[in-house]
Formats: sequence, structure tokens, C-alpha cells
Amino acid sequence: MAPPGGPESALVGRHVAIAALHEALGGLARGRGRGVLIEGEPGSGKTSLLDTLLRAAGADGGRLAVRTAACVDADRRTPLHVLLRALRMKSADAALEAIAVTRVLVLVDELCARGPVVLAIDDLHAADEATLLVWQRLCAVAARAPLLLVGAARLLPRRPEIDRVRSILKDSDGLVLALDQLAPDNVAELAARLLGAAPGPRLIKRLESAGGNPRLVRELVEALSKAGAIEFDDAGAELAADAAPEPVDLVAATVAARLRYLDEEIRELLRTAALLGAEFSVTELSAVLRRPAGSLATAIQEAIAGGVLEPVGPRLRFRHGLLRQALQESTPGPVREAMRQIAIRALMDRGTPVERIAELIAADPDIADGWETPWVARHAVALAQRAPDLATDIFDHVLGRDGIGTTERAGLLEGLATLSFTLHGLGRRDEAERVAARIEAEPRLPSVWQARLAARAADSAAEAAKALAAGRALADPMTVGYALAAEAVVRFRAGDGTGCLDAVERALHAIGPPPRLPDCRRVLADIGAAVRADLAYREGRWDDARVEIDAVADQSELHGLAALIALRRDDDRAARSHLAAVGEQDAYALLARAAYAERARRPDEARELLGAIPASRQTASARLAAVRLGLADAATSQLSAEVGFLRDAGRPADLGQALEELAVHRARDGDEAAAREAAGEALAGYAELGAAWDSRRAVARLRALGVRIGARAGRRPSSGPQALTESELRVAEFLSQGKSNPDIAVELSLSRRTVETHVSRILAKLGVRTRREAAELLRGE
Repeated sequence: MAPPGGPESALVGRHVAIAALHEALGGLARGRGRGVLIEGEPGSGKTSLLDTLLRAAGADGGRLAVRTAACVDADRRTPLHVLLRALRMKSADAALEAIAVTRVLVLVDELCARGPVVLAIDDLHAADEATLLVWQRLCAVAARAPLLLVGAARLLPRRPEIDRVRSILKDSDGLVLALDQLAPDNVAELAARLLGAAPGPRLIKRLESAGGNPRLVRELVEALSKAGAIEFDDAGAELAADAAPEPVDLVAATVAARLRYLDEEIRELLRTAALLGAEFSVTELSAVLRRPAGSLATAIQEAIAGGVLEPVGPRLRFRHGLLRQALQESTPGPVREAMRQIAIRALMDRGTPVERIAELIAADPDIADGWETPWVARHAVALAQRAPDLATDIFDHVLGRDGIGTTERAGLLEGLATLSFTLHGLGRRDEAERVAARIEAEPRLPSVWQARLAARAADSAAEAAKALAAGRALADPMTVGYALAAEAVVRFRAGDGTGCLDAVERALHAIGPPPRLPDCRRVLADIGAAVRADLAYREGRWDDARVEIDAVADQSELHGLAALIALRRDDDRAARSHLAAVGEQDAYALLARAAYAERARRPDEARELLGAIPASRQTASARLAAVRLGLADAATSQLSAEVGFLRDAGRPADLGQALEELAVHRARDGDEAAAREAAGEALAGYAELGAAWDSRRAVARLRALGVRIGARAGRRPSSGPQALTESELRVAEFLSQGKSNPDIAVELSLSRRTVETHVSRILAKLGVRTRREAAELLRGE
């Protein structure tokens, strides 16, 4: 008797999760988004639960925009492909990842501006790093947009990126639905639905071996049923007394039985399909078999009906790994390798995307014994751009072989150079440098690539200048752009903000308009944001400085500044986090560590850290801290002149400390009235900045000298429209007009990431969750 259970049987015991998803869907209809993660072991019902949600969303009269896709194995090594499929966008090279990320975020933003959106990805655990980083960003903002973001993922293997998604959801009112094993009552109910009869005690006992996994329960029931091991009577369904003792044997027998009942033509088709990996397309199968796709339809339908294959979007996959394994092992090893080589050659001839060919070669490197070298050399650059992980393995395998021709070696070297830049653009700097080190000494590497690698690695003014000269001699925009980016970094580290921005402008002019050189463009954008953060700090716009810091992808140069702001605002947790992440000890990092030591009453350590700041990077804050700690002397007249200069220069971050020091000196001179006046102005400035530690320190120092003065209130409120900074008010004006983040970025000449951070802070300060609510509040509706 064939079990009658349908798709609904997979949802037995999942009523709590179903109710939570329907509640989230209802909230979306009211304009409130949410991030959701459905997680559990394979076969726990994640996909069925996701399908239930998508059916409900699709039945909402078309009011919801539904976008969905499922990850496949190849997606782990092909950046952003699953998101591009879900959003119905064309594929993008991994080298153009920055552009693709922006395109994805802009499209989601535009979809949300038009109405509620459901974006769902199944098998999220198989996604690439870039996709998961984008997913994390979307999770962080889903609650403030009409976006229901739903991902389904396995618990194992553990991936830090999925852990981060889970953490973000827990911190942002998201939803994590853990699908645990079914309770014994639920297992019995599932078996009853599958069999159409209540299971008896012996059968229930046997089903315990499934461990409460819905899929394993189904597989076991099917195996027992097809083996004739289940008997039916008026009381229900019971395991036969002579049933085989080992369920594993029955499942294995089911695999063999499924194949045995299929025609030889179908088995041959499946043996070929097994060569193409766990998932494949009908088009690929057609090319390998050299048969029209239409002629395969009947055989594929029978294989699906027989439980061997199942559709996954536009592709097919084997329902269980045992099925594919059984098919492969039915063919002798040498014959199997020859067949796989023929299959790959057929796909090469057809022009199959390089990442798919690479996936098949990488799956069984032993079959690549030289015949594939010409193809790899011709497609090395595209392979490095589209599938860098696969390219790494394949290049290593091919280059480790003797007898490679000159032309082919040149193509492979260019591919390796491209791979280095691709990995660098993906943020995998150590891997990029290892690849670069491997080829830099290669005499046959084209001179233009030697110049490009040298420009990207430049870390001093001399190296940047040398690379720039080489780039201009070669008339290569890529070399010139990276050389000027290196110059900008060197100038930023030296405190030359004007020269840094000049180098950034020259680099942008050299590389031309987007989408050219997205990695270089991203580096330049980060440098510009870093300079703006430094300027905002000095001008007392600390909230704006934090926004610029948050907008920088690589914050290694800015952790010191972020820590200093946090310390002065008494945010110990943030300060410790940034200090722990500090890499190179720049001036701000040393100043922040000195402040941390001073707060902890370790003055000797603070003096040592201040003394380590190079003379060329001695800011007013560092000089005043040195005076405060007795590391330097300053006359009252000098301090008075410093106050005048900082007041005229509009630098409140340093002015308060100069006024505090002047007040202390006046008090020591016995001029209590002048001390109070200077202290009052200092405390007012500290209050506006939110510099709570500075205020406490100043009050304590003056009290010790007999001058009693209380800390001033007056800092901008922390919530409500009055809490918005000038920059946030400019963004809020466009937000109230219903403009999207990309539109606002264009209007204000800001990066999209900076605008995104501003919008998040605006929503938090206004106490609302969605852009629509914020717009209504700002318009006074």
C-alpha cells in the first residue's frame, strides 16, 4: 500500500512556527517588516514551512511583492547569485561585487518604496559570503521597512555568517524559528497521515529510530510499506512481526528498488545526471546526452514521480544523496571518469558558464590530467572573477603540471593576477596577498599586471609615487587609480586631510565613471569617509563622525577615533570593543588608550602612551592631555591664546579641554572668578558634545582646587525630532518627501551606506519602526 501523505504532512507539529509566520505576514500587510530565520536539521520541514508562507503571501491578492529563490551548491562559490536569481536580476562577476551589492540593496529599497515585500531564500546555509553579508544588512533594517525577510538554513555545519544573522535578528525584534525534533505524539500523527491509519505500538517503537526527523519518518514509513513490513487491520497499521530488524537496510533497499522499477532508458539518463553533481539543469543534461531537451521530458517526469529526482526552481536534484551514490557506483570507476570527462567537454563546447564548468572539474580533480588546460587558460580571467574559490583550486592543479605552453601559461598568470584583485575586493586580503606573492616574481607576468600589483601593495609615499609613475608610463587607469589610493591612505595616516582628499579626487578622475574598478572605488570611498569623520570630530559633530565611521567597510584606520568618542561620552562597552579591534597604533588609537588609562587612574601608563604619539601627529587634544598629566608645561597666557585660536577655528572638541586647562591654571593663580568663567564655558561645551567623562574630570579637578561648579546640562535630547543632528535633519527632509535611500544619497552627495546609517538613527531617535511612520511624524500628520 502506497502511503497517501501529502505536503501538509511535513508540517505536523509545526503549528507554533506557522502561527508566528502568519503573524509576521499580517504585520507586513500593515507596513511593519521583520527578519525571520527558520533553522533546523535536514528534513525538519524548513522548506515546507517556507512554502506555506509563500503560498499565503501569494494569495494576498497581489498586494505583496514576493521574491524567492533556493541556494544550490554552486552558490557557495559564486557571489550573490542566489539573491540575483530571487530578485530576477542578471548575474554579475565577483570582481564587480560592490556594484552587485549596491544593485541588490537599491532594488530591495525601491521595491519597499512601492509596497510590502517578501524576500525569501531557502537553504541559506549554502549561500556565499557576500550574499550573507548583504542578508545581514537587510536583517538589520527589515524592521524599519515594509520587508519580510525570511531565510531557511541548516544548523550544521555552523557558519559564523549565519550566527551573525541570528544575533542581528535577536537584537532587532527579529524572529528565529528553531525546528526541533518532533515529539512522539507528533511522530505518531505524521505516520497516521502517511499511512491513513493509526500506527500501532511496534511501529511507533520502530519509528523512534528516525529521531523525530519528519523526512526520516517519511522515508522509513515508505521503506517499511514498500517492503510489505506494515500490516493493516481495523485497529490501524502495525509493524509485521517478522519485519527486518535494521531500518537502515530497508532504506537502502528502497534506494535500489526505486532504481529497479525505472526503465533502462531512465536509469541511463540518471547515471549521466549523476555525473553532473547533486543538482543539474535539463539543458545541461540535453547537451551531454546530445538529445533535444523535449525528448527528455517524459523520462524526467517518471524519475520525479519515482521519488528519484525533485525540482529546485529551474534545476533538478537527487532527492537523496544515497540515490546519486548508488547510480555512480553502478558504473565502474574508469568508465565513470571517462564519462565525466566527456560530459564536461560537451558542456565546454556548448558554452556553459565558466563557473559551472569549474564546479565540475573541482568536484573530481583526478579527471583533469591536461585536457582541460587550454580551456582553463582561455577562461582564466573570467573564472577568477566569477568563481574565485573554484579558480584557486583549479589554478593550483593546472600550474602544478609540467609542460604548459607559453601562451597557456601567460593566460593562467593573468588569471592569477585577476584572482588576487578579486579576492582583495571580497575583503579576503590575506588570500589576495598570498596569490600576489606567488606571481610577483614570475618573469613572464605582463608588466601591466606587475605594476597593478605593486600599486595595490604600496604602503609608503615612495612606493605610491613609484607606482604612480609606472601607471602613467603604461597609460593604465587601474595602476594609476590604486597608486593614488595608496597615496591618499599615506596622507591620511600623516594627518594631511587636504592632500588626502586631493589624491582621492585625482584617483576618481583617473579610473573614470562607475562601474569601472569597483574595489578601488570602494577604497577611495572609505578614505573619503575617514577624512570626513576626522573633520566632524574636530568640529564637534560627533554624531556625524560616528555615521561616517559606520559607513566605512574597513574600519581598521578608524577604531581609535571611534574609541576616543566613546570614552569621552562614557560609553565603556563601545570603547573597549573599538580598542580591542585597533590594529596599527595611530595617533587617535594612542590618545584613546591614554584616555582609557587616565580614566582607570593609571597616569604613568597614560603618559607613556601620550609620549609615543609622533610629533607630526600631536593634535591639540594630545598636547592638552600631556599638560593635564604633567608631561608638558603651559603658561596661563599660552592657554589663553590656545583658547582664542580654537574658538576662532570652530573646534569645540579641543576647545573644551583648553578651557578646562585654563580654568585650572586660573584657579591655581588664585583668580577664582576667571576660573569659574572658563570652567562654565568648558562644561557647556562638554554638555553639547555629550562628553560626560570630560565634564566629571573638570568638575573634580576644580573642586580639588576649591572651585565648586556643577556639570552643565544642555546636550541635545536623545529622542524626538529635537534629537536629530543637522546632517540627520537634511536626510529627514528628503525622507519626509518619500525619497528612497539611493535618491537621498544622490541629492546630498553621500554614499548609500552613509544615508542608510542616518535613516536607521533617525528612526531610532523618532521611536518609529518604518520609513512611512517617520515621514508621517516629520510632516506632522
